[in-house]
Amino acid sequence: MSISVARSWEMCKKEVSGTPCIISYTLCVKSHKADIVIRVWIHRLAETVSFVLFIVLLIGYTVRPDSLAALTFFPVWAWALLSMCLALFTLRHNKRALFICLAGWLLFVLVLAEEPKSLLHGLAISRPTPQTISQHNLVTVVSLNCAGGSIDAVREILPVHPDIVLLQEVPSNADMRPYAQELFGDNGEIAYGPDTAIVVKGKLEQTPLPRSRNSFMTAARIRLHSGFEANVICIRLRPPVIDTNILSPACWKNHREDRKARRKQIGEIVTQIDQIPGALPLILGGDFNVGANDGCLRALRSRVRDTFAKCGVGWGHTAINTIPLFRVDQIWAGSALKPVCVYAKKTKHSDHRMVICHLAIPQ
Repeated sequence: MSISVARSWEMCKKEVSGTPCIISYTLCVKSHKADIVIRVWIHRLAETVSFVLFIVLLIGYTVRPDSLAALTFFPVWAWALLSMCLALFTLRHNKRALFICLAGWLLFVLVLAEEPKSLLHGLAISRPTPQTISQHNLVTVVSLNCAGGSIDAVREILPVHPDIVLLQEVPSNADMRPYAQELFGDNGEIAYGPDTAIVVKGKLEQTPLPRSRNSFMTAARIRLHSGFEANVICIRLRPPVIDTNILSPACWKNHREDRKARRKQIGEIVTQIDQIPGALPLILGGDFNVGANDGCLRALRSRVRDTFAKCGVGWGHTAINTIPLFRVDQIWAGSALKPVCVYAKKTKHSDHRMVICHLAIPQ
């Protein structure tokens, strides 16, 4: 008699006040076998669901198709963390399957998520100080969403001592003029748009834009007092769809339509970049309202690159400021500029963190 059956027999004897009962014994054995079958099926179902989810998400985060936008809206690590927790709960009795599952999801995060790389960079790369910036001939670019026009949020940039400031949800033009004076003295100039602005330590010539771009973009050709010249574009793309109910067909449709609409704005940015004459360096930044690896940004990558992906340091997410889970505020640059260090800094008066980017000037 097996140990499990023996235990069932002992339980049966207790249940019938110590009197052996063949009927009770038979029922107990059948119940025990049914319990084993249920456990096996639970384990197999958990393994199957985990495997299918792994494949779907692998395709989703690698290819970024519009059809899976509702899934890739979430950070990579969020799915991995959820799957690992489910594996620990459902596969704890199958150590081999549990190990394979956990190892697979860990590899998934290390390969596809940007957080491990930037956190490791934070241990190896020191953030430049004003002294090292002047020594290495760097340009400092700051991007900040001003939380509906808060001038107090804008003033938080002052201690950073930037050369170029990219602002979204900007305060009024009347409030911005004193800020430029406060930041750069008589050496500052502003390119001001309906929702975005560019402030530089030097001279700028604002680029006229058609109405289809002016609502979310400000562009200018700048010349800093150091002599550095560049074309700068500041953007704030359409607000994101905040719909996490992936069991609803409407959620999938909303994310799919949002991706298409956002891609149209990216197309306008690409057209603007292509119309820029000359071979000056290009800086593009602002509030993208979407992660830097989103599929709608694919058209940008042949012209500019995400500086944080190259040399981001620490936890780079910017929204929301108190619990940053999404890196929607970004600074991209053309190949002529070399990113040295990029990081996010917590703010007091904005619902976003500011992005600080140090770029090496070409010699």
